[in-house]
Amino acid sequence: MSIKSVLRGACLPCLLVGTSAFAIVIVDGEKDGIFSGPEGYHGPLAIQKSNPIDFLDGPIVVGTFDSDMSNVGGKGGFDAGTTVSDPFPIMGEVGPGSVTTGIEYAIELDEIGFAAGPSEFIRIAGFLNNEFHDSVTNQVIGGFGAEQDALGEPRDINFNAFSGQQYVDVPPNGGPAMAATVDGVLDGHYPAALWTQTIGTSAGDNTDAGQHTANGSELNAIYAYVDETTDILYVFIAGNLSSDFRKFELFFDVRSGGQNRLRGDNSDVGFGGLNRMGDDGMNMNGVTFDTGFTADYWMSYTIGATNPDHYLDAAALGSLGGAPGGFVGGGNKLLGPISAPGPQNGGTLMVDCNNSNLGGVAGRSPQGGSGSESDVTDPATVTTGIEFVVNLAGINYDSMAPQDIKLCAFIVGQAWDFMSNQCVGGLTSGGDPDPGSLGFPAKDIDLNDWDGNQYVSLTVPGGLVNPGITIDGSLDAAAYGAAKWVNTTNGTSFGDNMDIDPDTGDGSEFDALYTRFGLRNGQPALYVFAAGNLHGWNRMLFFFDSSAGGQNDLRGDNAGIDGGRLNNGLGGPDGFTFDTGFDADYVIVYSTGDNQGVQDHFAEGAELLAGGGGNGGRIGEQLAKIDGPVSGNYEPRVGFGDNTDNTAAFANGNEIDAIYAKVEGANAFFLITGNLATDFTSMEVFFDTIPGQGQNTLLYDDPATPENEGNIKIDSGALDRMGGPVTYIDDTDPENPILVTLNDGLTFDTGFDPDVWVGIKTGNFDLGQANVYINYVKLRNGVDPGVGYFMGQGITGGLGALSGGDTGTPSAQLDINNSNTAGVIGAMNHYDGGGTNPATVTKGIEFSLPLTALGWNGTDEIKMAAFIAGEFHDIVSNQTAQHTCSDGLGEVRDIDFNDYQGLQYFTYNPATGMSSVAAPDVCTAPQPECEGDANGDLLVNFDDLN
Repeated sequence: MSIKSVLRGACLPCLLVGTSAFAIVIVDGEKDGIFSGPEGYHGPLAIQKSNPIDFLDGPIVVGTFDSDMSNVGGKGGFDAGTTVSDPFPIMGEVGPGSVTTGIEYAIELDEIGFAAGPSEFIRIAGFLNNEFHDSVTNQVIGGFGAEQDALGEPRDINFNAFSGQQYVDVPPNGGPAMAATVDGVLDGHYPAALWTQTIGTSAGDNTDAGQHTANGSELNAIYAYVDETTDILYVFIAGNLSSDFRKFELFFDVRSGGQNRLRGDNSDVGFGGLNRMGDDGMNMNGVTFDTGFTADYWMSYTIGATNPDHYLDAAALGSLGGAPGGFVGGGNKLLGPISAPGPQNGGTLMVDCNNSNLGGVAGRSPQGGSGSESDVTDPATVTTGIEFVVNLAGINYDSMAPQDIKLCAFIVGQAWDFMSNQCVGGLTSGGDPDPGSLGFPAKDIDLNDWDGNQYVSLTVPGGLVNPGITIDGSLDAAAYGAAKWVNTTNGTSFGDNMDIDPDTGDGSEFDALYTRFGLRNGQPALYVFAAGNLHGWNRMLFFFDSSAGGQNDLRGDNAGIDGGRLNNGLGGPDGFTFDTGFDADYVIVYSTGDNQGVQDHFAEGAELLAGGGGNGGRIGEQLAKIDGPVSGNYEPRVGFGDNTDNTAAFANGNEIDAIYAKVEGANAFFLITGNLATDFTSMEVFFDTIPGQGQNTLLYDDPATPENEGNIKIDSGALDRMGGPVTYIDDTDPENPILVTLNDGLTFDTGFDPDVWVGIKTGNFDLGQANVYINYVKLRNGVDPGVGYFMGQGITGGLGALSGGDTGTPSAQLDINNSNTAGVIGAMNHYDGGGTNPATVTKGIEFSLPLTALGWNGTDEIKMAAFIAGEFHDIVSNQTAQHTCSDGLGEVRDIDFNDYQGLQYFTYNPATGMSSVAAPDVCTAPQPECEGDANGDLLVNFDDLN
């Protein structure tokens, strides 16, 4: 017996059926005229009764972030063609050990979960990542000891495969007990560098000497200390972060537990960016840290747009995943550092970046044959970069069980899935002493494959003071002291910056890492300065191993920060792997880049719980980086949200209120009233039009079982992401490998076998409008492999006009009017509707398709199903048509609509304008359980004995 038959009648359906018609169809996202004639829409065919889930779940606090991107020295570039770095110093440039600008942080120790103790330390790991957290450079804290190209796909990274340690330990303070100025400039408070870079950057050698921008990314050295009076950890990473939304990822190991391999179920902060580096649920992957580094906290810092802006995300990393995370803050970088509470409620994070470095690690030069090698550089001289401060409690540091904090950081590409060679600890190995970019997919990277540790360890002193550090992306050398790590091995594979502007840049590099413990606002905090550059929305990722548990192999079910890029870029299963001993508990992403001529920056963060999940989100952003550091409060929003923006172009929530249809001439028109958030959330629409064909369970192109062929790859393999079965080969016993099924794939109700999929998204704002996008796939069947097209993009208010579609695409129209604020309302559960009236909504998503594209035979009913899912087609909301009477369906591959009462599709007869699906009622609150009520009739009697 199916679950559906058991539940039938226990939860009343959510959609009503009826018919009506109104004036001639115009594709503008709005019902046209009144119900007045046969030429208008038929319907509503379905009316929503489930409320979109939308509530805030407590304040989440992270910190303050800023950067100075003026460094043009430090470690040079890396030539992927020869796998060698450029010689350094070049033309009088300073080397990585002399870079004094970069990324700087101040972190209250409570925020990262650190428990202060006289014998404890903090370990820091980090790397430069691209905009989507999916491509890690060779700029990694700790370096590699030899040449290393970009690391690429974060989920495939295992730092144990590299020589040395890709992390640094923050020792007891060697400098004065006072606060550094978090401004991205190395000041005198920092002790000696914990590590200095040795290889040219694969992320571009910065040539932009501006303070706020960079065209390359590099990590030259890392410095860190704790201010005993304030319990604030200061971290300075000398180098650059390109201002193109590349990410600087920073990880802290501050307590037992955490994540040695990043899980995929951490906070979904940063549009899923954290989980993009974690276990993807298919391949047992995820960033793997060195043995001995178990990340407890993560921060990700980024710079972008022409102002520029910078942003910070942060999240705790629990051993089981699911820890809190969120967007910390951000905004116009020119106004100062990001400073905001973090997701752990443990205190404030602060970050800034000075992008003016032109020294430090260089690029890479051609080598005979193929590949490149690092140029000789001096990353220890870089004093500008990315800087932040976080409360130790906020990154899950456990004050009751104090230990060293470990920090891993590296640079990845915009999607988190392409890894540079810029990683704390350096990336070298006997087989590849000077690697370029580690490349794609980053989730397959295992840092154990590289010599040494790709993290640093930080010992929290017994007494903390305010270090006097200003979060501005400039190294306060006196406060930070010596670098915890200097990039002496890896020239950047992400471009050597040549732009001296502190806000912009044309390269990304990681020259050095500086840290300092101290008090900030009376709370224990960690200040972090990453010397170097960041550009082009690449991501600087900081992972913190700050407590027990965490993820050594990044999971794919963490908080969906940075648009899901954490999970999709680095997440597993078998995601990005840290060194053994590094179990990330928290991640922060910082990025900066150009946004229509303005340099923006933002930061997001997320917990990395051992079991996945957890909180995460945007820490803050500055739409114009000149407005100052990223700063702000983050409060996690649960659910897909109820729209509160009444403009036609934008929406901050998602709902399906009603669905209408009309066949007119050779085309079919559809109107889904409601909202689609302008963050690339996806409206998934399926049509069953060909009797006896179609896919009741969506297919997946499974590499483990080649005979399982999937559908056409459109929108980054949207249908593959929903399909199944997903399997992997368990070869624990090499003599008896077992094929294990992880997910069956999205399964529709019996009787619904879709033949066509249409995916609709909106985002990318331009002059008060938003772009709209539509994709189309005719699904594979027994005789037809199917076809797929990107049908084109338009703008809101464009009356359906599309352009830029694939050659041969069927003619389609699409427009969205997002001004609806009525209809179903946001609630903490699906049944607490409180007077909603979705039938009155007249605005929404409107599109047309040729009947030939639908494959309709002109006589049978058209069956249709629709639901709203995340940007990466992974998590499904409770906004479905017809109904599920649930608060959310979760992982798409685990959904079987037969498990829900009623039918999760409806029919449309163009001749009659009617649906043959019975009219359902509303969803009701679940009845309380009665002890002893075995048969569920709310009575306890002799019937229960049977």
